[in-house]
Amino acid sequence: MSVKGVLQLSKLTIQYCKFGGSSIGVRCFAEDILPRLQEEHPHIEVETAHRPGRHPKFYGLYAHGGVKSVSVRNYSVKEVLKAFNWLRTEDGHKVRKVRVLRQESKQPSIQGRWTPETWSN
Repeated sequence: MSVKGVLQLSKLTIQYCKFGGSSIGVRCFAEDILPRLQEEHPHIEVETAHRPGRHPKFYGLYAHGGVKSVSVRNYSVKEVLKAFNWLRTEDGHKVRKVRVLRQESKQPSIQGRWTPETWSN
């Protein structure tokens, strides 16, 4: 299996309210754009779930088992499509903080090493 195949979005769950105002963009997206996207991307399984009284959310399940979620509350149809494309192109791994190491000079200071007691009386 290729590396690209492992990092693909395999399932998308769309949760939204049928009547809520924050779900307007998602409802229009599901009715108008989603059928065309399913034809373009047949490898992505799409599931819609109606959650009354809840804000809309996308959940992306990736081939390696990773899960990412995106809140699409009060998004327009364009922004919902952008969120879909973001989930589709992501790899599904968690974002990790890069650890910054202390910088050390190869040339030591001629004044000596600084310590917290350097300027104390």
